[in-house]
Amino acid sequence: MASTWIHQCSGGAVAAAATEYFPLVGSNAGNTTEAQVQNLVRDTYTGSNLWTKVSTNTNNGTTTIRTRKGAANGAQSVSYSASETGAKEDTVNTDAMATGETWNYSVNPAGASGQPTVDVLSVLLQHSGTGTFILAASGAATQIENVVYYLPLSGAIVESGVEALDQYTLRTDGTLRNLRVYISANSIGAATVARTRKNAANGAQVATITASTTGSFEDTTNSDTVTGVNADEWNYVVDLTSAKKGSVTLRTIQTEYSCIGRPHIWGDSVSPTTDRYIPLEGGNQDTTEADTQVKARVALTIAKMFTYVSANTTTVCDVYLRQNGANTSLTVNYGSGVTGVKEDTVNSVSIVATDLINY
Repeated sequence: MASTWIHQCSGGAVAAAATEYFPLVGSNAGNTTEAQVQNLVRDTYTGSNLWTKVSTNTNNGTTTIRTRKGAANGAQSVSYSASETGAKEDTVNTDAMATGETWNYSVNPAGASGQPTVDVLSVLLQHSGTGTFILAASGAATQIENVVYYLPLSGAIVESGVEALDQYTLRTDGTLRNLRVYISANSIGAATVARTRKNAANGAQVATITASTTGSFEDTTNSDTVTGVNADEWNYVVDLTSAKKGSVTLRTIQTEYSCIGRPHIWGDSVSPTTDRYIPLEGGNQDTTEADTQVKARVALTIAKMFTYVSANTTTVCDVYLRQNGANTSLTVNYGSGVTGVKEDTVNSVSIVATDLINY
């Protein structure tokens, strides 16, 4: 039985006459160096229905947004004429993704002046089996020696010295495998490591980062077993406590999750003083809801919404899954001063292919 899920990235403003690259999965990681945003796939997929949202556009030429495969153009693309905005979808073309290939998006505003702001880049990934999905945190984080940095499983790279801020409870039985990191700068003269973490202890996967070396580092041997009924808490860690002086710059960290069904994980932080809208995967929270919505393009049932609040000075804070600009039954509620983990384990929401969804 084939399974399909939404993967998306939050974008940003892209300069005129430049090509900028964004990860297949993640947040806020536009880069003119493509290798720094590529996600590596270790299974076979069909990518389809490239969907994008451009909220503003002052570029005086055509802006082309594409999928990229192994640093070459993929089959899917959409184009915006000068000053054109809105949502667009490639409903015709598909990409065959093979194990060992790198994948990402590109945005190219061809005009000589002005820039588009791309809010969302998204594809559907179909897997032939029960489901193998990519969990990736992307962005840029420079980390110094003698420090432990914790990171969320997916979304934006939001590193923290407090592990609880980055933990997520996986509720579906499955396997995590193929832990990979991409390092763009490394001045540490000793080997360092990135790991999976389970319940604030080291998981089974470890990617060793060679001293003073940049590039991709991966664990293709070990795996972690996820038992959803245990409510185990998962995250990543980059451990530089045994390193010599220097720093590393992390651009992406990812693993693959093979499971029946899949919780959609959002890894970022927000400190709102007013209502904020948040995309499903990635950052760029906004006061304009349309700039955070993504079209489902596939029928889904979404359940078990999970949140963590670390500080709270409000009278009340409600978090909802949103469907077509309205609150759904999937919600968690924080009273005055209440913090910590909350999860809606009761409600679920049926999504149809034409629905626009966000938090």
